[in-house]
Parts: sequence; C-alpha cells; structure tokens
Amino acid sequence: MIGRGAGLAAVCAAVVVAGCGGSDEPVDNAVEAKEGTQVTVGDVRYRVALFRQLNPRIEPGDALYTGEPPEAGRGLYVLFLRACNDGDQPVEASREVVVEDAFGQVFEPRPEDVAEPFRYAPSGAVAPHTCAPVLGSVSRLGFEGGALVFRIPFDSARERPLVLEVRDGGDRGRLQLDL
Repeated sequence: MIGRGAGLAAVCAAVVVAGCGGSDEPVDNAVEAKEGTQVTVGDVRYRVALFRQLNPRIEPGDALYTGEPPEAGRGLYVLFLRACNDGDQPVEASREVVVEDAFGQVFEPRPEDVAEPFRYAPSGAVAPHTCAPVLGSVSRLGFEGGALVFRIPFDSARERPLVLEVRDGGDRGRLQLDL
C-alpha cells in the first residue's frame, strides 16, 4: 500500500503541474474558450484543470475510479473541475455539467463512479471568495479540482472538438476540451 500511495502522490503532482499551464483570465461563455481558461455561469467561475482518458487498471486511475468497466467501444474520461465564487454572497455551484461531441451528442457524468474524496460534488453554497472543492481537500490538493467521469464512445472522442457545457438555469458556459 505504501508504494501505491507514493505512486498516486507522484502522479497527482504531475497532473497538477500539467494542469497549471492555462490562463486564469476569464473568457466569454463561448465554445472558443479552451481548457485551462475559465467561463462564468451565473455567479460562479468554472475552470477545467485537466481532461484525459482514464485507465482504472493503473495508478492513479485505480484510486480514482470505483465503477464497472465501460461497455465495448466506450472509454472512460475524467475531467477535473473547479468552481469559484468571487462575490460577497454564498452561491450554488452548478451540478449540471455535460460533455458534448462534435455532432451534438451529450454525455452526462457518472459521479457514482468516482471515489468520494476526488468527486466534484459541491455540497451547499460556495462561500464568498472561495472555490469548490475547498482548499485542503484531497481533490483540490491532488488535481486542482473535483473529478467527473464520463463514458464516451471512442468514435466521439476521436472527433473534435469535445466541449464541456456548464448549465445554470438558462445560463450556459462552454469550454473546448483538449485530449
């Protein structure tokens, strides 16, 4: 177990470094926004730290993923998302997050497939001038965001772009994802 934990820590550090290259400058809520930049939806700023294929047979995927193997022809993809409230009042972060392929097919996350300490699951309101996941949480320390897992057909993953859409009522923010 010590080796697994050390391996997970090393991979987490590599993931954080890889995810830190993006700008923290907000952009308009458009598909042209890229992973690593941010969009504002409602009163919350969202940033994708990393989007990649997940292999639950090796570290850190084996620690992160708790679900069953995907159906034939589908892969597991993990997205690390952070939601920040820059305002002076508590606000709810959206739980309506989907990935859309180049042909408009929508894929919903499977939060039940992510181990609890890594899961993107804002509970209650995000306090003023803070982010979810909160500073000091396992997911924030290891991945710069909470994890969402998607089961996406390999054919859809090969076609670009894949787009993350965050929805809050009628307001939507879209970020192009990079594999």
